[in-house]
Amino acid sequence: YGLDKAKNKLKGALNAIELCNYPASKSLRDALTDNGWPMNNVDLSLQDALEWYEVDFDLCDSPDVTAAAHFMTSDDEEIITDHRGYNYLIECLANDFLGGGNYVQDKRLHLNSVVTEINYEDPNEIVVKTESGDVYRGDYVIITFSLGVLKKGEIRFRPALPKRKTDAISGFHMGLLANVFLRFKETYWNEGIQNFVFASKKQRGYYPAFANLVRFPPTGSQWSVLVAFVTGDLAKKVESQSIDKTESEIMAVLKKMFPNISDRPVETVVSRWSIDRRFYGSYSNWPRSYTEEHFSEMTASVDNRVFFAGEAMSKQFYGF
Repeated sequence: YGLDKAKNKLKGALNAIELCNYPASKSLRDALTDNGWPMNNVDLSLQDALEWYEVDFDLCDSPDVTAAAHFMTSDDEEIITDHRGYNYLIECLANDFLGGGNYVQDKRLHLNSVVTEINYEDPNEIVVKTESGDVYRGDYVIITFSLGVLKKGEIRFRPALPKRKTDAISGFHMGLLANVFLRFKETYWNEGIQNFVFASKKQRGYYPAFANLVRFPPTGSQWSVLVAFVTGDLAKKVESQSIDKTESEIMAVLKKMFPNISDRPVETVVSRWSIDRRFYGSYSNWPRSYTEEHFSEMTASVDNRVFFAGEAMSKQFYGF
């Protein structure tokens, strides 16, 4: 009864928040408080777990730093079960306009090229340099680096980007959602349930969610795989510490959830989004006190020749 009551209360609060016109300075946490969340008569650890699942899981950021004005609810299940993965979608799109149906043969496409410098000092030419020493020249450049890469500042711009733009880039949040894949010899959990939520009394967001991939096995095989999800500071810790330590922490949680579990995983794989130089994070989130003017500055072109695109630069599609 307490669980259902809390779920309905949280859903109602989030729906109400989405309909309100909040100032940029209002955090999602403050808006939740205004709407009577958390409740006084339901276990706090349970409410923390529900809140993490409904908010942090989608935003890979906490309600404390998220702008209430830009929060949007989502009831869609967006797990990708096609075993060809996202790469197949990219290949299909690329084959439409590159290489006459075989994009890898198109000499205009240069893969595995790490950009190190973008020089737009010459008003008649833009020069892009790569780590391998290759140089590309053109009239315009479209930049689709991850927001994490832009925030890291490892790409040299000549001249330097305007301070108002770098400030706007620095102010937008790059969240982190770490994934830990654990493959077991056998399935110790209910195969018919897609997601499991753990309400930790230790700390909010401590290995709070697991996805059951037994429901979506690779073709022709049966894999007993769970995926653990964590966000924020714990995600950074998980991606930097040893796999053995992460595995031990998760096993302590799983034994509370599934007392019959007896074996450690035969294989554990941990994401490295936070330290991967191509990403430095998972996806973006709109933080409190970040204004529409900040966003316009972040996404604007420079000299009408240097353009910015990609996930974080889309007001409609940024984030998860």
